[in-house]
Amino acid sequence: MKKFTDIKEISQKGVTFTFGRFNPPTVGHLKLAHKMKTVAGTDDVKIYTSHTTDRKKNPLTNAQIRKFMNPMLPHGTNVVTSDARNVFDVLVKLYNDGYRSAKMVVGSDRVMEFQTLLNKYNGVKSRHGYYLFEPLKVVSAGERDPDAEGSAGMSASKMRQFVHAGQEDEFIKALPTGYRLAKQLYKAVQKGMGIREMFPDFMYETYTDTHVPQVHEWGSQEGREYAQDFTPHQPVVDYRKLTTWREQEDLPKKVLLYKEKMYKELKDKRDEFEDKYGDRADEVMHATAMTMAKRKYGYT
Repeated sequence: MKKFTDIKEISQKGVTFTFGRFNPPTVGHLKLAHKMKTVAGTDDVKIYTSHTTDRKKNPLTNAQIRKFMNPMLPHGTNVVTSDARNVFDVLVKLYNDGYRSAKMVVGSDRVMEFQTLLNKYNGVKSRHGYYLFEPLKVVSAGERDPDAEGSAGMSASKMRQFVHAGQEDEFIKALPTGYRLAKQLYKAVQKGMGIREMFPDFMYETYTDTHVPQVHEWGSQEGREYAQDFTPHQPVVDYRKLTTWREQEDLPKKVLLYKEKMYKELKDKRDEFEDKYGDRADEVMHATAMTMAKRKYGYT
């Protein structure tokens, strides 16, 4: 039998939480975590992140955000593993876990919005489920000046801009000092945004007769065509395609037919290939289908 004191402890169990994209995590999110600990007092602290992924605003997956964000957070604060897709899912989950008072920490510009929305359904059974917190508060994380220098004005949007511009050093400066996963995080965001790693500058400059540098990436079709302008009367050859053609000439028809069959099946997973390989998705799909066909008929 539970003692009265045990029941009292459960009924007073409180939590301070936030829900956001954190894509990618920044030094500003570290400041948010410290603010949450201050607001929480003796309550538990939990950070929930969105599951939305896309190249423009959400390059990291939910699992990647946890991987990169947790090491930069203060002790006792972490991004929790959860299938919650929105703030209502979070509240229902917290209520079912036994919490009976809750504080949500958000940006100062969204306090009123969340205060109204969350309390509207507090104690109301709806499509998203049921929760009841007494009290349910929304607390400001503080003002952020987007024009401020350094960490004071840092945002995930600015971080993505650094990646888009290839400014790795600026990206790393916007992370907590000494953060050991900085370079890994940069690469992960770069890959999630579908940006290929940049070549050194000297691999881009090809000069015209007037010695004006033109930017053409080595290895690209445009770069090959531009370079072969220097050898008149020579046909433009895509050596990657030439290798594929020669390989296919040496294979039986049944292998090539099976390769096309596998390629059509892989099309159902095109989104996964694009997420992983960006503009090279189709090339990788063809190569994968060819490998599967050759393996089936013993040509590997």
